[in-house]
Amino acid sequence: MEGGDESSALVERIKQLDALLQQKNDDLHQAAEIGKLLLDNNSQLTAKIDEANAVATSKIEELEQEKFTLRRKLEAKEHMEQTYLDEIEMLKSTLSKQSESMRLKIEMQHDVEVQPLKSQIATLQSELDQCHLIEGQLRETVTRTELMLSDAQEQLQLRSKSLNETCSTELAELNEEISNLQTVKLTLTRELSERENRVAQLTLQVESLSEQLSKKQDEVEEIQCHSTANYNALLESREENQELKVELDIIKLEANNIKKKGNSLFGEVEDRRVEAERELVSMKVQHSALKKQHEMLRQQQHKLKMEVAGLLRMAGRRGDEQMTERLLQQLSQAQSETQSLQKKIHEYEERERLEPRLPQHLARGNGQAPDDGSMDYMKGILSRTQSEKATLKQELHTKTLVALAESDKVMVCEKRIYHLDHEVKQLKSNDFRLRLQIEELRMKYEPDSLKAEKQLRRKRNVEQIPLQQKPSAESTETGETAEKKAVLESNRHDDISGEDTATANDISKNQSAVSVEKRRSRPLATKRTSNMNVAPPGGGDADIQPELVKTKKRLVSDVEVTERNTLGGIGGHQAEQQIGVPKKRGAKGVEPNCKNIPVDCKVQ
Repeated sequence: MEGGDESSALVERIKQLDALLQQKNDDLHQAAEIGKLLLDNNSQLTAKIDEANAVATSKIEELEQEKFTLRRKLEAKEHMEQTYLDEIEMLKSTLSKQSESMRLKIEMQHDVEVQPLKSQIATLQSELDQCHLIEGQLRETVTRTELMLSDAQEQLQLRSKSLNETCSTELAELNEEISNLQTVKLTLTRELSERENRVAQLTLQVESLSEQLSKKQDEVEEIQCHSTANYNALLESREENQELKVELDIIKLEANNIKKKGNSLFGEVEDRRVEAERELVSMKVQHSALKKQHEMLRQQQHKLKMEVAGLLRMAGRRGDEQMTERLLQQLSQAQSETQSLQKKIHEYEERERLEPRLPQHLARGNGQAPDDGSMDYMKGILSRTQSEKATLKQELHTKTLVALAESDKVMVCEKRIYHLDHEVKQLKSNDFRLRLQIEELRMKYEPDSLKAEKQLRRKRNVEQIPLQQKPSAESTETGETAEKKAVLESNRHDDISGEDTATANDISKNQSAVSVEKRRSRPLATKRTSNMNVAPPGGGDADIQPELVKTKKRLVSDVEVTERNTLGGIGGHQAEQQIGVPKKRGAKGVEPNCKNIPVDCKVQ
């Protein structure tokens, strides 16, 4: 019953797997059809884009030609205008300098002439003030002397009346004093008249100097009028000069007009120049269009890189799912093995329980009592079989232990391979993401360095000139390998598609290596169960030992292949993995997995 249930479950599982496989195939065909339609649409869109680019470039070339001609005309006009403005500014500056110099000269002359007059006026004014002060002082002294004289006369009269007789001497003295005072008065009046005469002279001099100053001011005004007349004449001369220059430029243009000179060397040179300018404009337009296309392609490549990074992350998750499925399969196999072993143990227990009853059944079947000799013979056979059974059990136990140890080693190797594969995928995804970040930062901050590196890479890819000697087979092989290496290096550095294919090939190779490990680990488990279930007769050691040695060698070779495939993307085999080139057979005769090689490579 249990076997029937297991078979029905297996049949249902097989049906489910067939249905899933059919669904996957249908999805694959549908995806292929959709991809074909998308490729056709993409090709049509690219053709339309190319046509639109061609039309746009032609229109842009025409517009650029018109723009170039208009720019040339505008530049010529601006140049002429700038020259005229420069000349005007130069004339203005010269005129302003001349007027300033004339003004400074006039001011200097005026200052030179007016300064001594001002100094004379100041000195005369000071002298006049002094004279006025002296005159006032003299007048005060005269008034005081007159008062004193009147007082003295009154006193004299009084004294003369009272003391005519007694004061004769005093009267004489007073008369003398009066005479002295009169003389002083006369001198003072004389000095006062002289001062008045001096003041009159000074006033006359001041009036004459003021008249001279007014005359000088009139002369300055006349000079200013003369300078303004000169400035107006200079402006008129500038206008005339400008008109003459315009006429001269017109004459030069007429002289440079090649059409009026006939078929000459000037016309040929001008035609070549115009043609070269047109070609330059068209090349500039094409360069701008190619630059835009390059920018679009760069953005597409960046998007593809981001998608590849996402696929790498998805591939890591898919690897985890595959590992879980593999572990589940191993768990189911182990459970089935334990069930089968339990069944066999139950059968052995029943057989051991029935073995002691065999002689009685045999005796009853014969209808005779067993002899002592037959009993001894049967006991000897039984003892021999038991001893052989014990030895076989011991050998089976040792073989099972060896097989379990080998299976443990295989599991350890598989775990190591899985962890290495997972680490390699993580490193590749991190490396790819870091490359993307570095490229973005360099394109953002150092675009010139990227251009310089591309130029250096192009310079390094130097073509080797072959010699005239006949190359041998080894030299041809080395030349081909060198060319392949150069091509691989250029593809590695210049094309991002090479990196994408390399990562895809690495993922597929790792997955294929894991599937090979699964397929090769299954026979080992079945052999282990068969060895555990069936005890070989006498020659068990000779049959089991070569199989274990073969499985051990095969596992070691598989581990080496998987390690080489997983670690080849980091080491020196990265260039070969980028284009899917199969490796040569090694010393041990191990061939790598060639499932992911393109059809063209396989045919070659």
